[in-house]
Amino acid sequence: MKRFVRSTLWLLVALVGIGLVGAPAARAVQSSGSIQLIPSKQTGLVLNELITVDVYFTNTSSQTPPPPGPLAPALATLTGPITIDVGCIDCGCSQQNTTALSFIPGVQAGCTAKSAMVTGCAAGGAGEVLINLDAAGVNIPDATPVFLATITLRNNEVDLPILGLRAGTGICALKACITPPNDQCASCSAEGCTFVAGTSPVKDLLRCKHSCFNQVNFTNGFDAYIFQGVAVVDDPNFDPAAESFTLTLARVPGGQVFTISVPGGIPNTGVNVWTLTGPGNQNTAGIDLIKITRQTGVGCQNSFRLQVKFFGDFNVLQGVDTPTLRTEITFDGRPPFVNEEPWTRLQNGNLRNDIDLISSC
Repeated sequence: MKRFVRSTLWLLVALVGIGLVGAPAARAVQSSGSIQLIPSKQTGLVLNELITVDVYFTNTSSQTPPPPGPLAPALATLTGPITIDVGCIDCGCSQQNTTALSFIPGVQAGCTAKSAMVTGCAAGGAGEVLINLDAAGVNIPDATPVFLATITLRNNEVDLPILGLRAGTGICALKACITPPNDQCASCSAEGCTFVAGTSPVKDLLRCKHSCFNQVNFTNGFDAYIFQGVAVVDDPNFDPAAESFTLTLARVPGGQVFTISVPGGIPNTGVNVWTLTGPGNQNTAGIDLIKITRQTGVGCQNSFRLQVKFFGDFNVLQGVDTPTLRTEITFDGRPPFVNEEPWTRLQNGNLRNDIDLISSC
């Protein structure tokens, strides 16, 4: 009897084990997608110029067995409206120039062009364009981009700065489900961004409030380039640690002398101070110091003092008493800050410059 019970239990365990091994992996689903904004022209916009922006949606939702299993596409339903904020000054569009770009209604229910899934395009609040979708939503089976609509925008600025366009849906506008059943679903939002700009107006590099000379000092080893100036960045959220830094020195005419590039930004080393030090000296070519300091006086919060010391071979600058040199500094995709002036040759052969335009900070 005991032997029979043990045999029966073993058989049940074996059957359960076979059932577990043979059972298919539990299915899951993830919901995700993105909006693509594709301007017909992105930079160099002039006053009153019209551009179109094509709006696509890509569904990246999937049925998701754990890796290394393949990701099977999951049908997703997108509900509207899609809101496009135009004229974003910062990444989150918390600051916006609502008059720089105007929505121009088109002949297809307000759209320049549209798919059958779109009921129309219209101006929303200040600086907003709405793309309204069919009330039942748009069913998108896989990751093939789906055209929704084309809108037209007009540039109203003589010197259009870099402004963002940000498209977004409602919080739970995108839904993908395990099929069957359709009551097990994941919902989320979707967004997409791009930018437009004018002719990338150049901004001046300014002299420090209390005179600070720029220098090229020639030595028996590597020569030293020293720059000190002020840049006014019209962005209260500007963070030098989060934006690439590039400085280029060029002779006019004559071409580039050197370029410094720091893709990872300048580390924050104190309150309102960002500093990068390197091995550069008279025996080693490279960066010795890059220091950026936010000016904190009244009305000066957007002014930054820049200090750079770099070692290299600058013999191409010899032989001309007053060479014209161009210093260009760029942060990320912002318009460059430039100073282009004649430099003075000193009696010891070194070069010096005091930028003509003076900062009030």
